[in-house]
Amino acid sequence: MKNGTLVQWDTPYALHHAPADTFVENFIRREALMAQRAQAYLRGEAGQP
Repeated sequence: MKNGTLVQWDTPYALHHAPADTFVENFIRREALMAQRAQAYLRGEAGQP
């Protein structure tokens, strides 16, 4: 959602490979980075780039 409006409703694959615009692309990228950091933390690799 962007300013209360749904920007793109699609499959996870389409969201990742064909985002509707840069807002969706940046949101997906940010979420993926947070997931990677959480996984690293759970593996005991916190603080590693």
